[in-house]
Amino acid sequence: MRVPSALIVLAFLASGSLSAPLSSGLLRRELTPQEHQDVRTLQAWFNKYNAGEIMSTPELAAENQAKLQGLLNKFFDEYARGEFMATPELTQNYGELYTQSVPNDATALKKWAKLFESGIIPATRGAASANYQKLSELLTEWFHEYENGGLITYPELEQENRQALLTANVEMHRQLWESYKSSEGTSDNVIQDTRNSLKEALHQWLAVHPQFNGVEELAEEYKALYNELSQ
Repeated sequence: MRVPSALIVLAFLASGSLSAPLSSGLLRRELTPQEHQDVRTLQAWFNKYNAGEIMSTPELAAENQAKLQGLLNKFFDEYARGEFMATPELTQNYGELYTQSVPNDATALKKWAKLFESGIIPATRGAASANYQKLSELLTEWFHEYENGGLITYPELEQENRQALLTANVEMHRQLWESYKSSEGTSDNVIQDTRNSLKEALHQWLAVHPQFNGVEELAEEYKALYNELSQ
């Protein structure tokens, strides 16, 4: 497991740029000194770990990753609720860090996907596609086990996972396709294959989307994209 060494959010954390607008009626909110120290400690540890300067057990690395993820979750949970304002630079840096450090866990990736799709978390197209691919693989495995009688679940979770799986299948190809279109050096065959995969994923999503909750705007967006790819 590798966590990005460039935890460049610290400069923004130190600036005290997290605060609620006075008109909101909320108290001013800043990260506590202990939270500052926790991030600094994790930054120093992961810098050395990623550079190969220290050894670690998988358990300790996972523990430190969980601590880092906990701080990021706290930030985005409170930011999403409007409990403080944040500079674009801060949210950009936190978003990139969150995207790159989210653990390979379906629940964590589903939460990341919701924040990304709502526009709260920014991410590069390549990093977003990679997270969607991990989520797709995990949920495909979940459904394989479920359909073979290895899991007992409830209808709401099955529906949530089916929606998350089909959306992940669309977005992992969509993010790549958009990236390929705007970059040089990608072969026409790769672009065409990605386009075809995206079109098929959209077809599957649109075929069952009336069963999903709260996807009216997304359905219109996906329909328009499907029509574009069909021309």
